[in-house]
Amino acid sequence: MKNIFILGGVFVFLIVAMIVGTRPHGAKKAVTVPAESNTVIPSIGKVQVLNGCGTIGAANVVAEFLRNKKFDVKNIGNAPMSNYQTTLVASRIKDMGNANLVAQSLSTDAVFLARSGDTLYDVTVFVGADYKERVR
Repeated sequence: MKNIFILGGVFVFLIVAMIVGTRPHGAKKAVTVPAESNTVIPSIGKVQVLNGCGTIGAANVVAEFLRNKKFDVKNIGNAPMSNYQTTLVASRIKDMGNANLVAQSLSTDAVFLARSGDTLYDVTVFVGADYKERVR
């Protein structure tokens, strides 16, 4: 009988661990837009914007610019390094269509394929020191 309780406890622990482990790190709560709102929900691609220049708020500026262009910015954060001089656009999937649209919106030719094996995002933007020129 004691073994059944132990086995049941282990089973519950594993289920909870699987549920917690499958959530993306840094996931934010979904924001509900009221039905009467005239807000347009962005619909182009799944975009991640990472601050690579070290200027506080740079990723937020670029993310807002892209949202106004109807891109679906899913995540804003910091890049592993903060010394990017140029804003870079990385396609995370084989089809580079959305990455090219993002790059075009940001007026940059610095677009490349960098698949990460995770399909959470279609495009990652590494915000460089030139970001103010990109969001005009």
